[in-house]
Amino acid sequence: MSPASGEPLAGLPPRLMERLHQVVAADPAELLELAAEGFLRVAASTDLFPSPPYLLVLRQGGLRDDLFRLAASRGVPGWFDPPVSVFHELPSWLGSTKRRPLGDFERAALVEHVLRRAGGAVFRGREGVFLSAVERLLGELASEGVTARRFEEAVAAVRDRETFEVERDQALVAVYRAYLDELDSRQLRDGRDTLADTAAAIRADPDALARRLGGRREIRIVGLADLRGGWRLLLEALVDSPAIGRVGLYLTEPTGLRVPPAVGLVAARDEDTELEAVALRVRALLDSGVRPDSVAIVARDGRPYVDVALRALKAVGVSATARRRIVLTAVPVVRAVIALLDAAASGWTRHALAGLGAQPYFAADLDVRVINYIGYRRRVVGLAAWGAALERLLEEARAVEALVESGESEERRRSLPAAWIERARERFAKFAAAASPMDEVKTLAGWLEWFDQWLERDPWRIEERAARVPDERWQVVRLDLMAWRQLRRVVADWAEAERSWPGDGAPMTAAAFVERLRLMLAGDVAMWTETDRGVVVAEALAASYRSFDHLFLVGMNAGRFPRRAPSSLLLSEHDREALRRAGMPLETRSEWEAREWELFRTLVAGARLSLTVSYRRLDDLGGAANSSAFVEELRQRCGLEVLAAETPPVCRSAEVAAHAWRVAHIERERATGRPSLWNGLIAQASLQGWLAEKFGDGFVWSPTSLESFAKCPWAWFSERLLRLKSVQDPDEDMDAQVRGSVLHDA
Repeated sequence: MSPASGEPLAGLPPRLMERLHQVVAADPAELLELAAEGFLRVAASTDLFPSPPYLLVLRQGGLRDDLFRLAASRGVPGWFDPPVSVFHELPSWLGSTKRRPLGDFERAALVEHVLRRAGGAVFRGREGVFLSAVERLLGELASEGVTARRFEEAVAAVRDRETFEVERDQALVAVYRAYLDELDSRQLRDGRDTLADTAAAIRADPDALARRLGGRREIRIVGLADLRGGWRLLLEALVDSPAIGRVGLYLTEPTGLRVPPAVGLVAARDEDTELEAVALRVRALLDSGVRPDSVAIVARDGRPYVDVALRALKAVGVSATARRRIVLTAVPVVRAVIALLDAAASGWTRHALAGLGAQPYFAADLDVRVINYIGYRRRVVGLAAWGAALERLLEEARAVEALVESGESEERRRSLPAAWIERARERFAKFAAAASPMDEVKTLAGWLEWFDQWLERDPWRIEERAARVPDERWQVVRLDLMAWRQLRRVVADWAEAERSWPGDGAPMTAAAFVERLRLMLAGDVAMWTETDRGVVVAEALAASYRSFDHLFLVGMNAGRFPRRAPSSLLLSEHDREALRRAGMPLETRSEWEAREWELFRTLVAGARLSLTVSYRRLDDLGGAANSSAFVEELRQRCGLEVLAAETPPVCRSAEVAAHAWRVAHIERERATGRPSLWNGLIAQASLQGWLAEKFGDGFVWSPTSLESFAKCPWAWFSERLLRLKSVQDPDEDMDAQVRGSVLHDA
């Protein structure tokens, strides 16, 4: 990959380039000092209310934190209303129109609605298949302020197309026009066009911009390396505005690769081993006196490397600062709610009901013992069938008890107590009353209305139970409550969007609804770690343009970094290139690769003293995994010191090491399948025969008894059974002796 391909502002027209003031520095730390020199001079100011004379726009919040630390180290006491903004906060400083942005669910509902109305034969009946691809294309066009007429002209300018391509492009023009018309009629906007909207507000009212900036006529932008999403429109509006006298872009050196004095390479077996090796090197740096916040572990993507890095650092006693992103459907409280819908989709099988009864997030009070007792005897499906099965079991238990009381039978042990079953029946009746709406077939709007109201009522007190703190694990509660609120917001927004743009009205079962729900819950819950002065663990985009003494770039495998360009079901790469030549602001694969190079270059430039890159040698199937093209680029430019990769397991004490050795020995012996103290097998022939005669293959063991037995070593249990068998009191039931001795000793 050629470094020259990473020119970040290559897409700006010459007229605009001439009017922008560019400041370039090789070191990101030096670049931040140059951009913030007005903030750092305030220390010598005699003004009672010091405030820098320009708006400083930083790429991300991490750079703002670096600025505050830099100012504190220079003795700056602070600023009065500091004019500092990060990219996503620009509308609050520069202005916006009165159009309300669409939310994600509103946008998805509107695009699906428009596809059905204007998609024609190309998309008819396949709206859900192409929804994501069409939504992506509309976002690319809307964020750059492309009009429907301009898109139509570009499509008409593309030559040498097949019949299907012509029909597809005409359908896309019709969909885009209908989409924009719908937005205009409701005074809405796409939601991904924030910068284009800000540019329109700047052009519409220059005086309002002057008031917002408090008389400041200069804007300095640090770290602009990606012109997508409307940056061209915003920069043009700023340089054309009479309220702005100077717009400065502060960039790292656009060519070449600036590397630190020491560059090393770690090649490990897998991700865990890779991060263990990195964590040990971080630990060694900290032991030598290096400040934790001057060390960073950076991956192209957060998953799985952020969580793996945090675990590895914790194992060696190193605190970390990271913004974790957890998939919403992986959070326990959300998984519990989805498990409820999955239970309805499965027809309320024994397995599903037992899982719900054991679920700590539900106050459903299902008696799992009785549910399992019935389900192990016969297959039961459906709430009504379970109610009938409970009634039959209760009748059987009462009949057995009547016979026992009359002295006609001693078979009491083969039936559960009638009191248990009666209590389980009452609990199940309450559960069935609340769960029965999930057996109904509804439209998507009906499902969303019911689900929204169900979450609001919270009949099984999920939120209350999620707020309980287990063993002082506050992070678990914090994550659950954040996810619960996000789940409610998602469902409410989705329901509102469905009311605004109704779907096709097709009936849906619980199985179809939960499948759609999983797709809509594909977002993340973001959480910061407790410390803000630990080793920085971050994704590449969050670390770009930041500076660290020691930088570890992990996960440097082919396909991970540089990341592959996303493909589309809608337009091939050839189609996108043709539309790009016709004037459409669509990103091509070559531009994607250039942005990946630019990201890598700025990350490497931020390493002041040392850079360590690492990758895994094996893929998930055990085959060879190749290193990234960026690793090969470093090999050619500066050579790489190969560091030892394979490290022994980290044990913090001799006791932990001894325990690990003992457990490994047990598991190795268990894997052989031979009878032993560890594999749960009863090998004595006499005991096996007695158990078979006494209980038989059809006996259903109580879950409570099994849990109690599990607390005792199987060797002890076998010995106790043999001893009881040899000294059994003929007047006392063997089962009672076994159960009493086990529970007493447990």
